[in-house]
Amino acid sequence: MRERYDEVLEGYTILEDELKEESEFDRLMESSYQKWLDTLDERVSDSLRIMDMEV
Repeated sequence: MRERYDEVLEGYTILEDELKEESEFDRLMESSYQKWLDTLDERVSDSLRIMDMEV
């Protein structure tokens, strides 16, 4: 019984670690995506300003 408990506990710990890694990865991806969106927004704004100046 004790051996089975240890196996289950070890499996739970592995799953918990994997979820933490996935959560960290998701957070980093979200941050990178937001930075990309911000950069895109800046470039579009710059382009619109330049177009306004040319008119």
